[in-house]
Amino acid sequence: MLEDEKKSIGIVRLGQGIRWYNVEVVGRPSHSGTTPMHLRKDAMFAASAIVTEMNAIALRHENGLGTVGFMQVWPNSRNTIPGNVKFSADLRNPVPEVLLTMHEELTAFCEKIAKEHDLEVKLDPFWYFAPVEFNASDDVKAATEKLGYSHMDIYAGAGHDACYMADLVPTGMIFTPCLNGISHNEAEYSSPEECAAGANVLLHTMLEASERIAKEQG
Repeated sequence: MLEDEKKSIGIVRLGQGIRWYNVEVVGRPSHSGTTPMHLRKDAMFAASAIVTEMNAIALRHENGLGTVGFMQVWPNSRNTIPGNVKFSADLRNPVPEVLLTMHEELTAFCEKIAKEHDLEVKLDPFWYFAPVEFNASDDVKAATEKLGYSHMDIYAGAGHDACYMADLVPTGMIFTPCLNGISHNEAEYSSPEECAAGANVLLHTMLEASERIAKEQG
């Protein structure tokens, strides 16, 4: 986002909310050459529809994200209609109410696809991480503006230790651009100048916060 917007510093206002699911579609395995289309209970076809709908759900909601990163197909044979497909589902949004709506839409669609294709869809929402609002972002912004860096408000798309610290102490995050937008990856790269800008903002954020706290305490 920072690279695309040509900004030096990202002031992280929110930590992304996350809902993870295990999904299993149970159909009926049968031969691809002997089973007419109208008599099939194709677990892969239903799973593909759910994957497509996850993408649509994410696009319908501002800052929505939907991802399937893992899939197992049984019996995994070239000429067999799949009878069972298991896959992961990952929905994200920084607004709790929106993330709940995305969850409800996915649940309703799974029920709909199961009924339409006469098969079973098991949706297991096994993990939820609530969105987090960072309470030291204004200090980060003040330091960034004092140093004259271009900046934008941004949300943290991945899980971070800072999300847990925000319940305990004043917490903020400072993002710098990554080459080609690649982060959380061995190929991640920020230039020395970009790293220096982030470190400089961190230093002055601490100074700004210390000065503010000292004034508040008299």
